[in-house]
Amino acid sequence: MMSGSAPAWRNSWPAPVLAILVFLVGAFFQVRGALPPYSGHCRGARACKAPVEILRDKNAVPHIIAGSIEDAAFGLGYVHAQDRFWQMELMRRLGQGRLSEIVPPRLIGERPDRHRPHDARPRPLPPGAPTA
Repeated sequence: MMSGSAPAWRNSWPAPVLAILVFLVGAFFQVRGALPPYSGHCRGARACKAPVEILRDKNAVPHIIAGSIEDAAFGLGYVHAQDRFWQMELMRRLGQGRLSEIVPPRLIGERPDRHRPHDARPRPLPPGAPTA
């Protein structure tokens, strides 16, 4: 008992497949854009006395080549900041109680105010307060 029309699933499969494909392509470019720039030059770093070269191997492990211990320490700090920026941002928001701006509230818990040890937002001074 075949009818002349095609089954409903044959006409409905391109839309979900296309939606999944668009999602995956968008996610790829979003994640790729969030990675720190591993190539390029840091100009204006006056802390270095000589050029510092930071090379990364295929596993993104940094190798720092510098003329002195101080320059190597600066390069190490630069690499740490490059690799751990997400953690610094997360801890800053946690300390200010603003974690729910980037993390869904259901992951934080029912009381997001319990994550606010202090309110670190700048506030205006009261009238007549001494200024530095």
